[in-house]
Amino acid sequence: MKKFIYIGALFLGGITLSYAQKVQVKKADKLYDNYNYIDAVETYEKVAQKGYKSAEIFQKLGNSYYFNANYNESAKWYGELFELEPVASDPEYYFRYAQSLKSVGEYTKADEYMEKFYQ
Repeated sequence: MKKFIYIGALFLGGITLSYAQKVQVKKADKLYDNYNYIDAVETYEKVAQKGYKSAEIFQKLGNSYYFNANYNESAKWYGELFELEPVASDPEYYFRYAQSLKSVGEYTKADEYMEKFYQ
């Protein structure tokens, strides 16, 4: 009987954590949509550090840093995006990633993604 109680508690705990992360993402989305990128980054990073991975979060993290000229961080998050989804649907991410990589001195990799952008 105790086994079922523990399993139930773990299940409910998992649901609660999942719901909490979705609430955090909605909060960050609202900040992002209002061009408040710096505050949105804090929330997105907390969610990402807890293991929640999605292309949308990585795109918004990359964009937030890119629009604030923090190219080290934008390259990091665009890199995470392309690891999660090797072929992003929107070519602008190839361009932004290539520009971010050039800014941090990774010219060979930047050329590779710029070539993908041109295709």
